[in-house]
Amino acid sequence: MIDANGTILAWIAGDTATMALATGGVFSPKIPQDYNPTNGLALAVSSRGGTAEDECPILEASIQVLAWAPQDEGLRARALYRAIFDLMHGKTNINLGAAGYIFSAVEEVAGQDGEDPETKWATVTSFFKVMMRSN
Repeated sequence: MIDANGTILAWIAGDTATMALATGGVFSPKIPQDYNPTNGLALAVSSRGGTAEDECPILEASIQVLAWAPQDEGLRARALYRAIFDLMHGKTNINLGAAGYIFSAVEEVAGQDGEDPETKWATVTSFFKVMMRSN
């Protein structure tokens, strides 16, 4: 079975536009407890479920992508979300080598602006439906 989070992490790691913004790191399934957004914007990638095909090893996963930025810097979190949108939405036939193969990716839920209730850090949460398999 494919590692959905690992596949998405590999896809993001290969994208220079996203990585130029995510200078605080790209993590899965959540940001580390000691993360501080003043050290750079970050992404957290996690699976929220999905379905597996019964006749072939294809996974259709719902992937949550959460962009993090310092307090009151929601526009920077949104810029990171836009980079992820540009990378993933509407893309097909992405061969990531040993990390897997993406048949298609489409945004399920557009980026939602938010704020962490404890830290007050800015967030943008989005969801993508990604159909993938192991290589």
